[in-house]
Amino acid sequence: MTDKLIEIKYDDLIAFIHGTITFDELTSQLEDLENLDEITFICICDKPYEISLMDIREALTTQMAQRRDAFEILSEWWDNLYWVFGDLIHLPKMIGEDGKTIDFLENGFAEDLFFYNSESDLAKYVVDRLVDLANDCDYYQDNQTECYEALQDLADMIDNFKINQGRPHREWICTHAQKERLISVYNENNLADAEEDVQLLYKKYLEELAGEGNAYAIQTLGYAHYGDDHPLYSCDWEKSRDCFLKLMEIGDDDMQAQSANTLGYIYYYGRCSGGEPQYDLAYKYFSLAAFFGYYEATYKVGDMLRDGRGIYKNEKAAFNLYTRYYEDSYREFIECGDGVLSDLALRIASCYQHGVGTDRDLRTAYAYYLIARVAIDERMQHSDFFGLGKVSASIRSGLYEVKQELGEYCQQKTCGVDIESFIQKFMFGEYAEMKVVVKKKKKGYKIILARTLGKGNIVQPYPYLLTLPLISYCKKATETSFVLDQSAKVDVWAPKRTFYVDRIKIKKDVICFYYHKKKMMSVDQLVWNVKAEKSRGAKKTHQFVSVQFEGNERNYDYICDGFDVKPGDFVTVPGRDGEADVRVIRVFEQSEAEAALKIKQYKKILGVR
Repeated sequence: MTDKLIEIKYDDLIAFIHGTITFDELTSQLEDLENLDEITFICICDKPYEISLMDIREALTTQMAQRRDAFEILSEWWDNLYWVFGDLIHLPKMIGEDGKTIDFLENGFAEDLFFYNSESDLAKYVVDRLVDLANDCDYYQDNQTECYEALQDLADMIDNFKINQGRPHREWICTHAQKERLISVYNENNLADAEEDVQLLYKKYLEELAGEGNAYAIQTLGYAHYGDDHPLYSCDWEKSRDCFLKLMEIGDDDMQAQSANTLGYIYYYGRCSGGEPQYDLAYKYFSLAAFFGYYEATYKVGDMLRDGRGIYKNEKAAFNLYTRYYEDSYREFIECGDGVLSDLALRIASCYQHGVGTDRDLRTAYAYYLIARVAIDERMQHSDFFGLGKVSASIRSGLYEVKQELGEYCQQKTCGVDIESFIQKFMFGEYAEMKVVVKKKKKGYKIILARTLGKGNIVQPYPYLLTLPLISYCKKATETSFVLDQSAKVDVWAPKRTFYVDRIKIKKDVICFYYHKKKMMSVDQLVWNVKAEKSRGAKKTHQFVSVQFEGNERNYDYICDGFDVKPGDFVTVPGRDGEADVRVIRVFEQSEAEAALKIKQYKKILGVR
C-alpha cells in the first residue's frame, strides 16, 4: 500500500524544527492526519533542508525559554521530528549515516563514546540521548527539573563543541553530565591503556565531583584507593574508608549496603589500624549491610558469630544464618549465573564436615562441596576478582578431604534417581511440558528428559542443579540423561522417538507419560540411573603449594612435583617481575580433575631455597 503524500510549507517546517511552533500548529491546516504511519510529508523548496546540531540547540533553548513541559518537548517535538520528519530533514546525514533510515539508533550505539572529535560523533550522542529521554517521557513529565537539566546539558555540549575544536583533551570544557560520563565510561580495566590526557581529566573530574558530593564519584574514588589494583591511584585505606563513611550518610540504599559491606572488610582486616582487626566495627557494618539484604555481608556476620569475633560466639546461629539465605542465593545462581552461592555452600559444607552448629555429616558436606565447586567455577568465568581463587582453593581442599574420608561411598558407577520426584521437581512446576528423547541401546535404553519453554513470560528454560554425591555428580543443566538396563520394559506409542509430555501418572509401579491426554510412553521402572561421568585426569595427581608474595595477602598456587617442601619453607617461583622467593602457606595434592585451573595454566616452582 502506497503512503499518502502531504505537502507542508517550508517556513512552517523550519519553525517546527526550531521549536517556535508546535506539531499541532504545524499540521492545524492539514487534513487526513488520522494515521501518521501511512503518511509521507513532502516539502517543495529550491534546496532540501539539512538539519544541524545548531538547529537542535536553538530548538532546545527556545522551548525551555517558553517553559514547555517534558511531554511537549520530548513527545510532541522530538518524537515527531525524529520519526515523522527524520528523512525529510536528512537527519541520517547529520549523524554520518548513508541511506534513508534512522532506526539503528534504537539500541544506543553512541554509549561508549566520550570525546566527540567530529560533529557527526556528537550528533550521534545528542540524537541517541534525545531518543532515550523521549522513551522515558512519562518519568520526566513528573520530574521537570531533571528533564531541563538533561536538555540544558545537551545544549551546552553543542556550544562547547566549537570551543573544544583543536584543543588537547586535557583543556576541553565539559558539562557536568560529561564529567559523570567520563568517570563511568573509564575504569580500572581500561584507564591503564587510555591516553595521558584522558587520565588527567579522569582524576580531575573524579576528585571534583567527589568534592561536590556526587555519590557515584565518591564511591568510585573509594574503590580507587581500595587495594593496589587501580592504575591511577595508590592504596590509601583511610581515604577509602572515609569515602564509604560519607556514602553511609548520602548514598541510596544500594550504595549504603555496598559501602557498609566494604567498611566491614576494612575493619575486619584492620586496614586502618596497622593490621589490628577492629571486629566490633566490622560486625557493626557487616550487620548493617545484611539488614539491607546484602548476601555477602550476611555470611560474614555468620563467620563472626561462628568464630566469636566482635560478638559472642554462637555456632548454631551462624549455621542457621548460612542455611537461611542459601535458597535465595541458589535461586540467584540458577537464574543469573552469579551471586554468592559458592561462598554459602562452602560454609555450610564446612559446618557439616566439622560439626559446627550442626551434627557432623560427611555425606551432606560432600553434596554442598560439589555445589560450591560448580558455583565457583561458573563465577570465575565472569569475574577475575582475586578473592575467588582463594574460595576455589578452599572448596577443592574441603572436597578432597571429605572424599578421602568417604571412600567408596562417592565413587559409584551409577546412581538411582526416583524419576517421579525428579520430574515433579525439575521438569514441571512453572514449566508447561518437557521433551523426551528415547534411544535404544545394546544393553538397554538411554532416555533424555529436557526442560522446554515455560509458562507465562519465561522465554527460555532456566537450568537446574542436579547433585548426586554417590557418583560425585553435580551439574547445572536443562536436561539429564538416564540409563535403563535390559530388564526395563519401555513401550513408546509416540510416532517418533522424540516427543513432548505434559503429564505423568503412576499405575502399579509403571510410570506413564501423556501429552494432551494421549499416552506417549510407559516404563515399568520408577528408579532410573544416572551414570558417573568420566573425569579427565581423575587418577593423575600433582603436588601443589600455595605461596604468598611479600606485601600481598593473596595466595597463588604453583605445581611442585618432585620437591620436598612443607609450610613455612621458601621456594623460588617465576613471578610477574621475574623470579622471586616466596613463603609456602600450604602444601596439598589434587588430581587434574579436582584442580581449580587446567594443569597447563599452572606455573611450576623453580626450586626450594
